Amino acid sequence: SVSMREGASTIRYISFPMAISISAPMHLTVVVTSICFLLLPSLFAQDSVKEQIESLAREAYNLFRERKYEDAIKVKEKCFALQSAHLGAEHVDTVDSLDFIAAMHYSLENYQEAEELYGLVLKIKEKQLGGDSGELIHTIDNLATVLESSGKSKEAEKLGLRALEVSRKNLGEDHLDEVWLLQKLGLRY
Repeated sequence: SVSMREGASTIRYISFPMAISISAPMHLTVVVTSICFLLLPSLFAQDSVKEQIESLAREAYNLFRERKYEDAIKVKEKCFALQSAHLGAEHVDTVDSLDFIAAMHYSLENYQEAEELYGLVLKIKEKQLGGDSGELIHTIDNLATVLESSGKSKEAEKLGLRALEVSRKNLGEDHLDEVWLLQKLGLRY
């Protein structure tokens, strides 16, 4: 906002995380205002990228619900590319997109691609959270399921046991995840 006061103006520029006030002659007001307008497009561009990511994520999810897995992969890969460029390759949302793409490949029985992507997701999450984090349980189990489906039973069993161990450590032995993991291990034998 600009307020007049005896030939000078006060400019209030709101910027996260604080507001700053500048008292200046009127010609400086024009310069500062011009700079603010130059910065606005980049702020809107950030919102635009965020909106694009959200739109692509919704579209991919809707395609998944329609069982159009190949189309869902293509759309989610675009979303992943934007997320990688703007959020970083190891941002939680970017990793979630990789997980989604891996699940679509599994649904299409593209086990090699699913295995590689779930392996990458697991590696990133282990790096971020540590090897015993409860947030790894489903990723470990998803990778075990892919391995089982592709005929790698011994590797799948090892991962299934690891998922069970991580579950017990984080959730306790009476948690429903334990029953679910035990049932899946039983099916693998």
